Amino acid sequence: FAPMIIDPNFSPTTLSGTPFPVDWEPPTLHSEACVQGILQKAISLGISPQEQADISQHLNYLFTPSRITKLVNLYFEFWHPHCPIIHQGSFSVQTTPISLSVSVVLMGAMYSQVDRDVTTAKTLLDLAELYIYSMDDLTEEFEVRQMLRAAPTTTPESIALSMLAFQHLQAAYLMVCVQIWAGNMVSRKRAID
Repeated sequence: FAPMIIDPNFSPTTLSGTPFPVDWEPPTLHSEACVQGILQKAISLGISPQEQADISQHLNYLFTPSRITKLVNLYFEFWHPHCPIIHQGSFSVQTTPISLSVSVVLMGAMYSQVDRDVTTAKTLLDLAELYIYSMDDLTEEFEVRQMLRAAPTTTPESIALSMLAFQHLQAAYLMVCVQIWAGNMVSRKRAID
């Protein structure tokens, strides 16, 4: 057994024995949360293990920390001037809700000069839409539950929840925009509905 440093045939591998991609970088908590959120929604659809692996590969490509930063910058450079629904000065990738980060990254990817960014984002649009619209405050059940409750009270908790609900609404709006712009015909019709 030769030490790894001396072995000329050594290549870094993950625990499963498959090689790391050349451009692999460790995920942050936020990037991993983006990947896991969408992946869990995909798994809930009952897709095959091969489809899960393909989706996971796409997610791990698009939601690397450096790529997230690049795509968020593209969002603010190209989309934001025409539709400033997010306050750029207070936007932080690390503190933004996952749903809003996902929408911003996908919209930013549509402006990328890298074909793989665009095609990967288009591949993930429907799953990301499903993930975003499964947020509690965007479901019909939540709306009915709110209508049945007594008059709203203003507390620090309710203000924080309303801010989170607003950010989920921003994410949903951006998802509608990107689906109408870059989604397939079925997705466009769903977005319009």
